[in-house]
Amino acid sequence: GKNFLNALFNTSKKTSGNTISFSLTPYIALFTTMPDENGSNYEEPTSSEYARVLLTNTGAYGKQMIGVATTEDGTGKNEGKKVAKVTNQDLITFPEARSVGFGEIVGFGIFETATTGVGTCMLWSKLGSYSDDTDEFIEETVNIAANEIPIFRIGDFEIMSYGNKS
Repeated sequence: GKNFLNALFNTSKKTSGNTISFSLTPYIALFTTMPDENGSNYEEPTSSEYARVLLTNTGAYGKQMIGVATTEDGTGKNEGKKVAKVTNQDLITFPEARSVGFGEIVGFGIFETATTGVGTCMLWSKLGSYSDDTDEFIEETVNIAANEIPIFRIGDFEIMSYGNKS
């Protein structure tokens, strides 16, 4: 979990003697339609103002957008499991939807290319929040209208990987 997340986001390629590396540069995309189980057949906003965002950049406050993965013990229904997670340490800011909105955003995906509509999605999720205690994911959507800027505020973008206790 932890080594995989660090390698995926290029935050640390060597942890505790284990080396994992990917030859990719991760970009985040927003979805108006979620991909299928193969990471294909997704839809992104069609506005010419929309663009994917490079996640290895330094953000608005001068910090790396994605932090180094941490590991903690699971709680609630995940007690006895290890949870690896990464969160954003700086704002993840998409271009402003100036003249036309981006529509209803239902999820996000991680790609290795900046080109909208191209590539296989390597990792994806619906927007929402997860409760360790109830083991439930509550789906959410957000409508991006004209003159709005999609932003993941610091700590709001979180990817978790659950595994066996080690």
